[in-house]
Amino acid sequence: MRVLLIFTSLLFFAGSLRANPITVEGMQVSWEHRDTSVEFVVKAPTKGWVAVGFNEVDSIVGAELIMAGVKGDETQSEHFYVVGPGDPRPVSSLNRVSMVTNAKGSVDKGAIEVTLRLDSGVDLNRSLSLRPGTRLYLILAYSVSPDFDHHSRMRRHVAVEL
Repeated sequence: MRVLLIFTSLLFFAGSLRANPITVEGMQVSWEHRDTSVEFVVKAPTKGWVAVGFNEVDSIVGAELIMAGVKGDETQSEHFYVVGPGDPRPVSSLNRVSMVTNAKGSVDKGAIEVTLRLDSGVDLNRSLSLRPGTRLYLILAYSVSPDFDHHSRMRRHVAVEL
């Protein structure tokens, strides 16, 4: 009985851990799968916006891109689809539903931390999925400005398995 209780406790604890964080040029991202969502925690050495994107290929074009920033006490986020080079469009303008269900963030001592909850069941009109085990390119970026129109200071693509 004692062994079963310990094993059950270990399974519960292991199931609540976030994936090992990925760190790229001072930006860190980790994620945790929930029932119908995946929660990302994104940290960067900036007071501006951060972005996390997803694509099946190593390209910004065709990527689902979530940008988030903090202005005062308010966390702002927007889901974009990158139609072409330099052409990210809000998914609402493409008659699509945003996968962002919750965004909260803070800025402290020149660094931003944002938690994004994304609906892993949103129809992205293609085979891209945020379900566990999916292999994709994670696009990480940040800017020095909270204005989403401001270009990124850093952007990197990393192959991962969710």
